[in-house]
Amino acid sequence: MQKNIVLIGMRGSGKTTIAHLLSRQLQCKMLDTDKEIESHEKMRSGKIINKFGIKFFREKEKALLRKIHPQNTIIATGGGIVLDLENRKILKKMGVIVYLFARPKILAKRIGNPETRPLLTNSKTMEDDQKILFKERNMIYKNLADHVINTEKLTPEETTQKIKSLLVEKFCIIGHPIRHSLSPIIYKAAFKQLSMNAVYKIIDTLDIKTAIQRLKKEHFAGASITAPHKIEAIKYLDRIDLIAKKIGSINTIKNNNGALIGYNTDWFGAIKSLLEREKTLNNKKIILLGTGGAARAIAFGLMKKKANFTVLDKDAMRAKLMAEEFNGRGFGSLKDFKKHTDANIIINATSVGMKNYFEDQSPIDVKFIRHSHTIFDIVYKPKNTTLIKAALKKGARVIYGCEMLMKQAEMQFKILTGKKMPVLKLNI
Repeated sequence: MQKNIVLIGMRGSGKTTIAHLLSRQLQCKMLDTDKEIESHEKMRSGKIINKFGIKFFREKEKALLRKIHPQNTIIATGGGIVLDLENRKILKKMGVIVYLFARPKILAKRIGNPETRPLLTNSKTMEDDQKILFKERNMIYKNLADHVINTEKLTPEETTQKIKSLLVEKFCIIGHPIRHSLSPIIYKAAFKQLSMNAVYKIIDTLDIKTAIQRLKKEHFAGASITAPHKIEAIKYLDRIDLIAKKIGSINTIKNNNGALIGYNTDWFGAIKSLLEREKTLNNKKIILLGTGGAARAIAFGLMKKKANFTVLDKDAMRAKLMAEEFNGRGFGSLKDFKKHTDANIIINATSVGMKNYFEDQSPIDVKFIRHSHTIFDIVYKPKNTTLIKAALKKGARVIYGCEMLMKQAEMQFKILTGKKMPVLKLNI
């Protein structure tokens, strides 16, 4: 769940009960505004109103709303909290608002004994009290709500399920070509294991501007960004985090209440994969192939580890610029690889070898691969790229692209969903 869920409605509509159910089923926090006030005042809301008056209680509600900053929370509100215009503005920004509707006669029957829930008007019966309040509040609730659910013939469990069905979280991957992508498999497996009410769609396009506009228009909670958009996408975002800014590319977009924020988790996945094999990068000579978005992320990670690396690209000038930007020790053309056979680690951060993209080729001449090399190919489909197959034939150690994919996905999943990715048993 990315946004808070705010439950509004009359007394007796079931806000607190349903908030508890949603909190348990969605594995998130719960906040009850009435309970918060009761805890602070050390008495039940009915006694607070009887002792200090309804105006006092409304002031406490207003103060509470200005104080709290809930995240990933189900919020059960007091029935009259919507009467204040400023309160309504705060609630609107706080999350998805669901109005639990029921008519006064039903509400009065649910409330029962008025001794524990005092009348809020000069009426003599709870039903008459509810009729007056309903007439005052019903349209306010409806105008404020993103969703209205008639609870009259529903059990609390049925209402909870209906809310969950309305609140499917949408995620996607944007790139081209991406039919080969394993990200949908990873995310769907994680959603299933965590019982998340979420979907993960594929947006295969070269039009990154329109795709990012869709994220806002269609209320996507977040997106994975892959080639060729990792650099271009930045210009269409509201902001990017500090690390992504330093890298100059993104692979993650989070929709934070309408503001699209860019992140980069590629560097984390790459460095973690390297360190699982090499333990340390000190005194290792590393060759980084490519200057695209993924290559920039890896260069940042290598710089962060103070590693000794040289950048090679089909365009030697681009290699020079990137090496200078990330404190690389050298640069050159891909054809220059034969001069660097003494390297310990070779990282392919180009798309060469990817399915349907020069699949039968390698970014470097494989005859220069040595038994002493560690070959890391970030291309993950096919798993055994031309470069990886050549490395295995020479007896070199290899790091598969799917290893980096899974490790960056762990960090990305946490950013996008607020949850730790479960341990997944996937044959990828």
